[in-house]
Amino acid sequence: MARFEFEGIEEVESLLMRLENAHNVSGNADIGQLLSEAGELLSEYFRGALAGVIKGIRNTGILIDSIKPTAPKGEGNNGQCVDVFPYGAHERNKKASTVGYFLEVGTSNPKRPAHHWCSNTVDDVGDEIATFLAEGVSQIIDKELGG
Repeated sequence: MARFEFEGIEEVESLLMRLENAHNVSGNADIGQLLSEAGELLSEYFRGALAGVIKGIRNTGILIDSIKPTAPKGEGNNGQCVDVFPYGAHERNKKASTVGYFLEVGTSNPKRPAHHWCSNTVDDVGDEIATFLAEGVSQIIDKELGG
């Protein structure tokens, strides 16, 4: 038979009970607002990265301007999310998302190489976005718990 002793377990138990009482934090409207702000922040980083990539290419600004976050979607236990991508029409009836995709992965034509503007940006600023979200969620939980 084993015996376990913990010090300070009451504080952890109290916090867990308070969190249980503050149910459905993921469905909170504040979470949606936080995700929208993070989406805007990521959009700015994507626009900057894309501006550097298409510097030498004929640039009308349509693709850069088309990068936007979606409205928060999803509810309940599945949480919420925001997608950030080029949205809308580009020139000659091409989808902006298709043009962004081909700039990301390139084509078999050597004149159109991959630029990895999206994946490199996520690698560079992913931690910053995660920290922004973690701090925001922490504030929301504190608000929900009244502390």
